Amino acid sequence: MASPPLESLRKALAAMPPGTLVPRDWVLEGLSEDIPGVPTVEAPALPARVDLTIRDLAQLFGKQPSTVRAWVERGDFPGAYKLHGKEWRVPVSAVDSFQNRQRRAKSDTRLSAWRSVRRRQDARKPQQMAERFASWSNFRGRLFFLWPEHILIWYALLAGGATVVLRMHPSRTAVKIAWLTLGLAAAAAMEFGVSSLADAGETFRHLFLFHALTDLTVLLALGGLLAGTLPEILRVRRMRT
Repeated sequence: MASPPLESLRKALAAMPPGTLVPRDWVLEGLSEDIPGVPTVEAPALPARVDLTIRDLAQLFGKQPSTVRAWVERGDFPGAYKLHGKEWRVPVSAVDSFQNRQRRAKSDTRLSAWRSVRRRQDARKPQQMAERFASWSNFRGRLFFLWPEHILIWYALLAGGATVVLRMHPSRTAVKIAWLTLGLAAAAAMEFGVSSLADAGETFRHLFLFHALTDLTVLLALGGLLAGTLPEILRVRRMRT
């Protein structure tokens, strides 16, 4: 009578369809338990988990080695080290942790998209550029690029308009606005002149003040028009003629 292991093996083989290719290791594993002399089947040893190089990570993420090296040096892979103080080595666990953080960051970005837009507009972080007045800045920059001579025409019109207001004296408010506008125009001209004489480290500051003062002159000119300065000038001129 066949032993229980052989009987169970025979039943298992009989249940298989004809022509089935039975793995050798599976048969040996079934016979090695109770039959002496049958070699045991040892499971193959798992390959050692070798730490990854910069080139390995570059191929894994589809990036340039310089980009991956910058990630490692920035500390994105905790546990990374330099082999013999020369080449970077990154543990596999650090790569898994990095990928998990990237997945969480992507989901968090989708959930808080409106918050990121609000922060970008308000510029609440240090050294972050606000976007609330980007339309006006872009218009000014584009105008300077296409027609830089417009700034001379603007200040000529500004000086002429302020002179007319001071001569006609339509109202006390208009006169005050005219004097303030001329003062700002003089300060802007001074800042522009200093920017051409200052060193490279200070030029940007004086140019910024020049453009800021120019914006103030635009606001004052619009305020004077809205205050009815032009109709008052026309009225005074008709009275004098």
